[in-house]
Amino acid sequence: MKRLAWTLSITLLSILVFNSCTLRFKGPIISQNNNPGGGGGGVDELVVLAPIMNPTAGPVFVGAEIAMSSKTDGASIYYNVGNGAQKDPNETNAILYDPDNKPVINSAAVIKAIAVKKGYSSSEVVSAEFTIATPRPVYAVGHIPSYDSVSVGGLVKLDRYGTLDEAFIANEAIGLYSDVDYFSVAAQEDGKIIAGGHGNYISMDMMARFNADGNLDPSMGGAFGSAIYDAPIAISKDGRVVIQALLSGSHGRLSAFDTDGTRDLVTFTDFNTDVGAGNRINSIKFQDDGKILIAGQFGSYAAVVRNNIARLNTDGTVDDSFNVGSGTDDYIDAVAVQDDGKVLIAGNFTLYKGVPVGRIVRLNTNGSIDTSFDAGSGASDYITSIAVQSDGKILIAGNFVLYNGVDAIRIARLNSDGSLDDTFASGLGPDNVINAIALQSNRSILICGAFGSYDGASIGIVASLNSDGTLDGAFLSAPKDADSECYSIAVGF
Repeated sequence: MKRLAWTLSITLLSILVFNSCTLRFKGPIISQNNNPGGGGGGVDELVVLAPIMNPTAGPVFVGAEIAMSSKTDGASIYYNVGNGAQKDPNETNAILYDPDNKPVINSAAVIKAIAVKKGYSSSEVVSAEFTIATPRPVYAVGHIPSYDSVSVGGLVKLDRYGTLDEAFIANEAIGLYSDVDYFSVAAQEDGKIIAGGHGNYISMDMMARFNADGNLDPSMGGAFGSAIYDAPIAISKDGRVVIQALLSGSHGRLSAFDTDGTRDLVTFTDFNTDVGAGNRINSIKFQDDGKILIAGQFGSYAAVVRNNIARLNTDGTVDDSFNVGSGTDDYIDAVAVQDDGKVLIAGNFTLYKGVPVGRIVRLNTNGSIDTSFDAGSGASDYITSIAVQSDGKILIAGNFVLYNGVDAIRIARLNSDGSLDDTFASGLGPDNVINAIALQSNRSILICGAFGSYDGASIGIVASLNSDGTLDGAFLSAPKDADSECYSIAVGF
């Protein structure tokens, strides 16, 4: 009996070990088929991963090519194009995707796609709706004596394809003023452009406003003190303009203008004093409620202690409800206001209110740290620019090469929680600093700076990226002219 019991125990143990090994070495599970009626009663089976489209959906320019891929090696993709009511694609009623003959969007359309592979269950059907975006002009300023071998004197206007608008330059005639350096540019909804900086252009030694055709608008502009090497501009929703207009000694003063170009000496009463920031202001942003965020490298504003960041009331006085405490331990270069009112700040600081942050932090509307945003160790070097996409993702650029310990060369995209978005593939990135970012109407990403290449490809100081971080081949970036650098970029109307 003992021998029989021992034999039964060994047999039972062998069965358990066999089953355990069978389960352990069951084979690769690519995905779980949860498709009702798909068979298998919910048993794991090999399923092709769904197609990925680039651009993913939304506004595109006429002629945009839609790239498709699947993360399942060897998968084929079938697609159809229609108005959304078309049948789901399959191997018999759809077009086989050819990377050398991508679908082209010439009008609003819906693309449906499916990925298949022999021996696998087909992927789910992916549907993407595309609309047609209106291309908007691009304005870039900086130390730009010439662009594409044409004298431009600091300000260029480009079309969606990167082509220089020489008629704009001819009207502006700034080719005669090659010693002009504009450090900031902003576009008004009426098509006018405001540029700030210094130089000798028709005595507009701080700010000049141009009409859309490049002719000078004499109603706004002029010199308000000594020249500075920064002149950030902000335009409110109702068209008012605020610019840092003076750096006299150590005081950075703001000036405000009404929509007709006259100085606003009533609304922003506190701007009329000589007591501004204790040093330079690098960024100015209007909130929707009319309050103004300023940031830079200063220790006070209007004699109120504020380390590198402050919020001003609509009359220009310091807003005490925005409590920045000890502020940052180094300068701030970039400010962005999200749709929910939260504020992103970035620069070269590593502390905010004494709390370690990696050169970027998000603030609640009262100035406290938003703990739902975690950058980890953050950027390895300074950040110059922030842009918030319509989907809430955040673009940052500057001179860093790592973000939270991961390679991200001078540009990166973050998820809304501050983590790195690994779908943004910039490769080797630019070979020099990015000074500014702007978003085009089709969600492509415009960058400008001191670079001459991107991911190993030769480009000029202004370039366009696709939404996935790759170089936009439709934008013909002019070769970099010697000693040129772009400081600011804006998309017009």
